[in-house]
Amino acid sequence: MLLKKADIILIIILLFIALAFNFVFLNLMGGGGEVVVFYNLGEYARAPLNEEAVIEVKSSNGTVINEIVIEGGGVHMSGSSCKDKVCINQGHISGTGQVITCLPNKVVVEIVSGGKVEFDSIVR
Repeated sequence: MLLKKADIILIIILLFIALAFNFVFLNLMGGGGEVVVFYNLGEYARAPLNEEAVIEVKSSNGTVINEIVIEGGGVHMSGSSCKDKVCINQGHISGTGQVITCLPNKVVVEIVSGGKVEFDSIVR
């Protein structure tokens, strides 16, 4: 039994629909996502987005400089030692690719769909 041209086209269309369905439910709905916390340009912590957790970012001398809360399928910065508290005012994020930054403390919180995350470039 040989595959005809129409069969191959149908298989390709079905694969495309399956991939689109996977993208919508895993990435846009927040399932399978992770919260990645970077401190001083290195990965500090990683946690699943669907489990409640509190991540404390500590400086080299052990003092807590940022507190990150994962709850309700999203994440927010609940505490920071910086003066302006812009990172706290950024609010709750829940979508893949969204980011919270605390520039004075060099802390970045990003939601990823899974896999390793690296910085493209660094601007100083």
